[in-house]
Amino acid sequence: MLSGLFFGYLHFHRVLDLLGEKNSEISDKREELPIKMMIPFLLTIFFQYFSSQSIESVFYAQIYTYARCESYTMSDANRLNSIYWAAFGISRFSAVYLAHIIKPMTYLGAFLSRKFSDIILNV
Repeated sequence: MLSGLFFGYLHFHRVLDLLGEKNSEISDKREELPIKMMIPFLLTIFFQYFSSQSIESVFYAQIYTYARCESYTMSDANRLNSIYWAAFGISRFSAVYLAHIIKPMTYLGAFLSRKFSDIILNV
């Protein structure tokens, strides 16, 4: 909510317009990609989003239950859940910095090859 109020303030005081005017000489003047290239790219992004998000949301809900069913103590099950969330947070945080190093198509290719190998190995 605070960020919404902040951006509302910036909008009504035209701060963002001033920034756009000052930086107009460095804006990207390239043409849009043709639609023939955009559709496969967007479909790949949608596939990646829906496949990884659903697995993620299903898995984290079951960590504690799985650990308890495997005879872990409550303390160990909580620790396992905490380790998962710490690793999840670290990976999301480090992805911000890795995005500056790894080209998007390289990352997408690595992800898709990993995803397809998982599908083949799990069949």
